[in-house]
Amino acid sequence: MLSEPEPVTFWARPIYTPVAWISLIAAILAGGGYSTYVFLKFAGRLAQPPPLVSQSRSTQPFGRPVYHSKQALLDEGRSLRAQGRLLEALKKFEDAASSGSAQGSYEAGLLYLEGKDLPKQPEVAAKAFIKALEAKAAERGYQQPLPEALWKLAWLYEQGQGVPRDLEFSHHLRERVLGMRPYPELSQESAEFLAHLWEEGKGGRRDWARAADFYAHAGQEEKVVLMMIQAAAQNDPEGVIRLGRAYLLGEDGFEKDPAKGEELLQRQGELGEGRAWMALYRYFSDNEGEGKDPVKAKECLRKAAEAKNPDLLALRGWGRTLIMASPPVRAEEGFAFLRQAYEENFGENFVEGVEGVQGELAWAYARGVGTSRDLLAAARLHTEWQDFSQARRPLLKAIKEKQPGALVALGEMYLAKYRSSKERSALSAAKSAFQEGMKTGEATADVHLGRLLAGLEGGQAEGGFSAEAATGVALLMRAAEAGHFGAASSAFLALKRHKVLTLERSRILADRLRFEADRDPVSKLALVVLLFEGGDPDGLIEAMKRADELAHGAAVNLEAADKGLLHDLMKVGALSLDGKGELQDPVRARRLFRLGVALDLLEAWAGLARIYGEGRGVQGDPIREAYCQLFVRFPPPFVRGRNPRRSLTP
Repeated sequence: MLSEPEPVTFWARPIYTPVAWISLIAAILAGGGYSTYVFLKFAGRLAQPPPLVSQSRSTQPFGRPVYHSKQALLDEGRSLRAQGRLLEALKKFEDAASSGSAQGSYEAGLLYLEGKDLPKQPEVAAKAFIKALEAKAAERGYQQPLPEALWKLAWLYEQGQGVPRDLEFSHHLRERVLGMRPYPELSQESAEFLAHLWEEGKGGRRDWARAADFYAHAGQEEKVVLMMIQAAAQNDPEGVIRLGRAYLLGEDGFEKDPAKGEELLQRQGELGEGRAWMALYRYFSDNEGEGKDPVKAKECLRKAAEAKNPDLLALRGWGRTLIMASPPVRAEEGFAFLRQAYEENFGENFVEGVEGVQGELAWAYARGVGTSRDLLAAARLHTEWQDFSQARRPLLKAIKEKQPGALVALGEMYLAKYRSSKERSALSAAKSAFQEGMKTGEATADVHLGRLLAGLEGGQAEGGFSAEAATGVALLMRAAEAGHFGAASSAFLALKRHKVLTLERSRILADRLRFEADRDPVSKLALVVLLFEGGDPDGLIEAMKRADELAHGAAVNLEAADKGLLHDLMKVGALSLDGKGELQDPVRARRLFRLGVALDLLEAWAGLARIYGEGRGVQGDPIREAYCQLFVRFPPPFVRGRNPRRSLTP
């Protein structure tokens, strides 16, 4: 087990400097016994170095304490391990761990796992690895874990050693490691570990280019060169591109050789890699570079966009070139390139510099260049890019031309402006636009206006359930009874927020929400919460059934849902743990909590921790409980609208 450092008593403090000994002799000669006593009491305290947060101390013979930094303990432990003195090394690693060293906990876990000169104890190793993750999270936050500890835990769960065998959780842990990129605070040890991981193919495939990234972070330039050469020799696209770029510019320890670099990049470009052509485009278009050649640069940009695996920046650049040409002979082709860049630039594929493509697409829509004229589409793109002044222009034109939906789009633009700037004037403008939309009979104008008046947009209506809020609720109820899609869930949320939900209104909304639930997950969520809070036994059973349906669906379907309703859904998960009879179902609770985890709800992590800690519906697992508690103690940032393909399922 991991132990605390040995305590040092006050009277064991030594006098260990030459000056102290000279002072002691002088005290004896000058003042006799009392002076000597005073000196002995305070000299040791003065001679002792001030303790640091990262220090641990132990006692050598004759009571002399020795102070160790965490790094010193690690270095001593590694030295002892290299000499085969494993028990002594373990003691050093445990002392480092007791001082808060994540690496110390990890090294101790390795010794328990290997079982040389001491019994093999995988269950103790697992505890050491989770303690390493806790120490790292306390230092850097959950987003910067210790990859070595995660990888070893994944192996333990894959093999079922010291922990229950769980291939899904093992895969989750491995994916967290394989998804890591170099970041400034990544330690040299972790960088080298990740480099070896990719170099040796332990992640399922070899990736010498990724290995080179981590070796570069670790400061091992020779290994970077070797990895890039190896990647190019194996025709790895990323490796060939990086090697070609290194020869072009004389980077990463390679002697500058533009001819060789151009040959490598052209060869890879001919195989369909747009990034290779883009590297050549940058080289030939460099205004200060010796290889500047505008004609070649334009040709490389075209090839980068038309390649089998196009470069997103090239799609934007070449598309803009085509739609801006005079005359725009290939405008439709240019618009298609811009549209492709816009649709593919998200999540893991996001490339800085491509996001401004919304402006070019909006320009094309507003003028009908390369596509049919669509003022509302142009405005929505400008709104997405938060260029509200540009978004307003096509909307005013559309209103002047009496295009259906223009007034609602104008109101939505002002709402987006309010969310961005918190300007109350934007809310007033949105309200006016929706009111005009109702007068002209625009669809959804009543729902938007009702949400605004009821306080669902822009915060609570002033004065609680004011006359304005009552008007908003009445609008939403009428829209729900008229069958306007989405009105019922908004009406329920408004009534719930203002605490004016009556049995009659509940019955009307429940009927409407049941009608919409099968095609709208947000309506199904509202129905679950409505039935759950109603307290009727039959309603509770239906709520559990509907909640289970939500849990089987994708989390992305609920990204736009009200956060308060999502928290209420986690209460349904808690009742599935603590309820009686048909209401109790730990398996359903686990599914709901996993859904909540994907939506960044901290109580979902707490619920999962409880499930694994108590063994409710699953085999009890204190290691997995501690893993879930990490996210409760060190919560990740709440980010809506994320990439739905991410994996975060503990």
